[in-house]
Amino acid sequence: MEGRTGGIRPDLRSGALVSYHCPTMHSFEILDQILRDGLREASLSTDISARRTLGASGMHLKGLLFAYIAPAGIALKLSPPDQIALLALPGASRYTPGADPTRANQFVQVPEAMLDDKSRLAGWIRKSWTFVERSTPQGRPGSRKTASRLGRNRGR
Repeated sequence: MEGRTGGIRPDLRSGALVSYHCPTMHSFEILDQILRDGLREASLSTDISARRTLGASGMHLKGLLFAYIAPAGIALKLSPPDQIALLALPGASRYTPGADPTRANQFVQVPEAMLDDKSRLAGWIRKSWTFVERSTPQGRPGSRKTASRLGRNRGR
């Protein structure tokens, strides 16, 4: 994958396949290491798991999706005010995982220049994690805590 500068993807409006150009593309391994370095710098756990999706990997910490690693870079799930702030930086852009319009306004791809600035990237990773952790209910659907609170585990 490294060395590719573009590809083909579905257009969000028409659904037609269109070619695209990415200034640089990094291997998953390199981006994964950059993300882990940023987590370490932010004093967060590096015990993350990756779940492959269409053309990217969803990155989960404590079971919660907080980032995507795509060939063109790292995208973070951020609060609306933090999205605006990050999008104001040169090179930042919206990221839509798997061309899923329901997630179009949740993730922002960090500028490529930030991938080399560990402390700056760590600050944005911390903002992402704080937002994800605070916006997720204590008992997520399907969890034992939620099920027992709803009375589904009685008698088991």
